[in-house]
Amino acid sequence: MKLASHQDNNECYFEQLKAFELPGGLHSSGHEEDLRIYRAMDNRDSPESYFLFKELLLIEAIGNNRLEHEFGVYFTPSSVWLTPVANKLKSLGCKAGIEVMGGKGYLSYFLKTCGFKMKVSDNQESHQHPDAVSPPVSVRKEDSYKTVEAFKDAADFLVISWPPQVRSDFLTEQFVQPHDYLILRLWGEKKPVLYVGERLDQYGKNGATGSHSFHHHLNTYFTACKFPEYQGRHLGSVDEAIIFIPNGKKIVTVNDNQQNECKQM
Repeated sequence: MKLASHQDNNECYFEQLKAFELPGGLHSSGHEEDLRIYRAMDNRDSPESYFLFKELLLIEAIGNNRLEHEFGVYFTPSSVWLTPVANKLKSLGCKAGIEVMGGKGYLSYFLKTCGFKMKVSDNQESHQHPDAVSPPVSVRKEDSYKTVEAFKDAADFLVISWPPQVRSDFLTEQFVQPHDYLILRLWGEKKPVLYVGERLDQYGKNGATGSHSFHHHLNTYFTACKFPEYQGRHLGSVDEAIIFIPNGKKIVTVNDNQQNECKQM
C-alpha cells in the first residue's frame, strides 16, 4: 500500500487560526484519500495487514498534532460545523453561555464572534500548553463548579469541550461523584449543553473524555442533536460535536424521594 505524500495539514487553515479568524475549511485537507482507504479496509480476511495499514494511516494523518501543540485546543475550530451549531443554539433562544474547562478559550472566543455573550473559565492546572497562542478572550482562572454556580442563572447554555477522562466504573462513581457530573447536576436539566468530545461506546466503555456518570446524565435528561459536519483532530477520531437538548425529564433528588415516602405513609 502506498500512502499519499503531502503536507501534514492545510496551511491556509492554520494561517486563519493564527489571525484569530474562524477557519472556513477543515484542518485535515489533503488526508481525504487516507480517510477513504481507512474506511474501506476490512479486517476479516487479513487482520494483520488491516492493523498494520491502519497504524500507518493514523501516523500519516496525525502528523505533529498542530492544533494541540501550537494552539492548545483538542477540538477542531471551523465554521463548517460551528455555524450550524450557532444557528441551532439561536433557534433554541440562546443568547449567552458558560464554558468550563475552556483551556485557552478558543471555543468561547469563536462563539462570541457568532454573537453569543460568553463566560469562560479553566483551573489551569492540567492539560495546559503554556507556549500555545491564546486568543483575545478573558479566561477566568477558577474551578468549573464556581463558574457555573456564579453565572448559571444568566446563561442560556453550557459548553463543555473535552473534559478529562475519569477512569472508574459507574458503580464506584455513585460513592465518589466525578467533578464533571457534579457540574451537570448544578447546571440542571432545563437548558441545553454543547458538548465536544468522545462518548461511551456500545459496550459502555468510557472514551477519552468525561466520566460514566457524566455521559449517563446527558443521555437520561437530554436528547442528542449531533452535527455530522464536525471532524476530529486526526484520522480515526471518534469525538463529536453535540447539542444536548432537555427532554423534559426532571432530575430526582434525595429530597424528592423523601417527600414521596412521606406521602405514601
